[in-house]
Amino acid sequence: MSKGKDQDLKDLQEALTLTLHALLLPPPPPTSPSSSSSSSSSSPPLPPSTLSSDFLSLLHLLKSHTTTLSLSLGKPPPTPHAALPSLLKISTDFQRVQFLVSSLSLTSHVLLVKEWGWCRDELKEALVALVKGFQTDLFGSKEGVNGRKGGWEKEYLGRVGQVYSVVERAVDKKNGLSKSEREAIGKKWRSEGEGLVDGEREAKEIVEEEDDEDSEGEDENEEEEEEEDDGWEGLMGGKSIKKSSEEKQVVKKLSPLLRLPHLLHSHLLTHHLPQPTSLAHLHSLLPLSTALLSAQDDLVSSLYASPFPAPAELQELVDELVEAMRGLKRAVQVELEGRKEEDGVEKVEKRLRWLVVWEAMVEKVGREVKEGLDAFGTGTGTEELEEKVGGLKV
Repeated sequence: MSKGKDQDLKDLQEALTLTLHALLLPPPPPTSPSSSSSSSSSSPPLPPSTLSSDFLSLLHLLKSHTTTLSLSLGKPPPTPHAALPSLLKISTDFQRVQFLVSSLSLTSHVLLVKEWGWCRDELKEALVALVKGFQTDLFGSKEGVNGRKGGWEKEYLGRVGQVYSVVERAVDKKNGLSKSEREAIGKKWRSEGEGLVDGEREAKEIVEEEDDEDSEGEDENEEEEEEEDDGWEGLMGGKSIKKSSEEKQVVKKLSPLLRLPHLLHSHLLTHHLPQPTSLAHLHSLLPLSTALLSAQDDLVSSLYASPFPAPAELQELVDELVEAMRGLKRAVQVELEGRKEEDGVEKVEKRLRWLVVWEAMVEKVGREVKEGLDAFGTGTGTEELEEKVGGLKV
């Protein structure tokens, strides 16, 4: 190998080391970016929308740098002089990514900071793996460049693909990073709303599965259970114990109640979150939403327990769910009451009326559930109650 090529490889090895060091540096302390290049103390900070645009642009650039680097080092013979500029750009632009995330952390956009932070961390992991991979491929053996082991090409393409995957998921127009804090709040709200729907469905399936089993012959059903055991029962605490008629009626009594959390939650997603309320108010609703989902999960999970929970235990879980629903409703109601002058009394009163009707339904269903649990009842009136709940539209 010529002296010039030796120097090129030496420069490349040093550049890879420096790039790896730059990628592994901790994030810089939060600093508010200025709209002025001189960054004077009087310059206003850049708005989050601009930061978001810059962030996505940097992701595209890092993907482009990765492509250029892989073309110069991925296939033999490597061209070190062509790789050096790409390594420098990767170091520089990733530090800019770090800076933007730190800058955004000074704002009230807490969910957006989390999304960007996750993206930055995943991108860092992928870029570190890429650079380390080239270090190993090119300088990990005594033979140097000629010592690459079989399968290296597939491995390096996999590392390049990981960088691409992080960037493409982040910039995806439908499911990528949120462009604003309100968008991030809506995304989290929809996710928890899906969890509420799942809980409602699970309770319904408990009754349907039990009814399906009742409709089959016992001997035939036992044989099918043995044949279809796919290992799940071991994780769920053994064979599921068949519920008694009274226990099934209790689950049916709870079904109308389990429709109400999502009814409120989805209504707020459509009619309240899009309103020009403050971010502080929307942020205050998020823990209430999470508490609501947790309370419903606790109640639904108890229906799978063996032995079946006692009425007093179920009533306690029901009370917690009702209080979680009311807590969310109260927070929204207080906000609406304070917006009468700004939004208009008639408009606000219309929104409040929906909450009043929903609250009355909670009272009605709550009493019915309590009566059913006190008597460990037979489910009389369940169909009528479900029809009433269904009459309140989102």
